[in-house]
Amino acid sequence: MDEEKKKTKKFDESEYLTLKEVCSYLKISTKILYDLIHNHGFPHIQLVPRGRIFFRKKSIDRWMIRHEQPTAPEIKIEKIRLFR
Repeated sequence: MDEEKKKTKKFDESEYLTLKEVCSYLKISTKILYDLIHNHGFPHIQLVPRGRIFFRKKSIDRWMIRHEQPTAPEIKIEKIRLFR
């Protein structure tokens, strides 16, 4: 019985954000968030079709870092480094 409890991880609501909370966190509209989900691989959890959508903050932060664009000065430095 104790082994079963160890294997089964309880759902911890504090780890997850709602659609509205993600929009607030990223300062974007729900329309933009739905676009990110459907067209850009934005991480989410949806247990049933048309059901509630949940988001892990850690996954969102990792996704944002992977999609970070370099600044103009960073691009300039990289070009200089490549053409030396």
